[in-house]
Amino acid sequence: VWPLSLLAFRQAVFSLALDRSFSPPAHRKGDISTSGQCLAMEHCLRKHVKPKKQHEIIHLSEAISDLTRSVNCDHVVDIGAGQGHLSRCLNFAYGLKVTTIEASACHQPKAKKFDQLVYKCSLHEIEDLTADLTITPEARHLVGWIEPDISVEEFLQRLEMNSEEECRFALAGLHACGDLSATLLKLFVACPNVCAIASVGCCYMKMSTQLVLSLFFSDLIRLITMRSVNTTEFGYPLSKHLQHLPNGHLSWEARELGVHFADAYHDRLLSECLIRSHAYRAALQEVIHLVAPSMQHGAVKLTFKNLSDISFEQYASQALQKLGLDAHIPEDLLSRAKEDRLPRWREVVGFFTLRLSLAPLIESLILVDRALYLEEHGEQS
Repeated sequence: VWPLSLLAFRQAVFSLALDRSFSPPAHRKGDISTSGQCLAMEHCLRKHVKPKKQHEIIHLSEAISDLTRSVNCDHVVDIGAGQGHLSRCLNFAYGLKVTTIEASACHQPKAKKFDQLVYKCSLHEIEDLTADLTITPEARHLVGWIEPDISVEEFLQRLEMNSEEECRFALAGLHACGDLSATLLKLFVACPNVCAIASVGCCYMKMSTQLVLSLFFSDLIRLITMRSVNTTEFGYPLSKHLQHLPNGHLSWEARELGVHFADAYHDRLLSECLIRSHAYRAALQEVIHLVAPSMQHGAVKLTFKNLSDISFEQYASQALQKLGLDAHIPEDLLSRAKEDRLPRWREVVGFFTLRLSLAPLIESLILVDRALYLEEHGEQS
């Protein structure tokens, strides 16, 4: 029987968090093959796209198409477009003109190549096109970096437009990482050319945050080493409401937790490697506490691959080296940590599961902050 306090905690999280569940439209149900492929996308558009991203693209592209129709706009600017998979679907399946901008120059030639491949097979494979849609590639693939403090004039220049042009476009961002999502919202508010926005953020831990006394040491390290941090504008919090809250700050650890999904963790628990990773890390913390009690927890993130192939002793030695600590630990200390902690892996999994239950709440706070920011500037979301 669950304790009443745990039941109350669970209900409070469910009540306060935004609903993360997604129910596809009726016409999209049954569109998944046994291999996970999204059959709603034509085969030529699915090439080079992983199944998970196929589902994201098909649903987001449909939403963007509906959004552009509602504001009478036929041009979409896809920020952080990568190899142009979303823009390609918008262009070929929905007939929208698309401009993409991507910081990594290596993606531009691939995006153009994939456009041409889809164009060649579009006459044979895209069956959903109607007379008012086009099969002529109308995508411009640009290379450029969108800084958090970019001005409207600079932004339009990156898009090879000028402020005097009467051009309207919608902003789109799939997996707009870190501060990029916040930057898109700021551009939507500030740029009169932008008539709508559809953004799906990710990597909340990479957002810049307002410096306050309660910052963890790890936050300071990451902010100092970031490519660009504006001292007056931050990725979080955006809204004045949260900026004025005394407890509105989210640590790096909290923001990192916000990107997790309990269902994915449940599936990964079926892997012995994940359980081993949890157990090893918990036992290692015992060692660190004994050999370096003043070390700030969370200042350095440890990642390992193929843990099933190494012993705890090997893991501890490599981890301590990464942390800059003496890897030569007395055997009795390692043995004690191994014997006392590794068998208690169920407690570690239980604790992490409780911690993970807060993820929807943290993400909800970030999303509500963005909605409040838009509302403060007279925009709906």
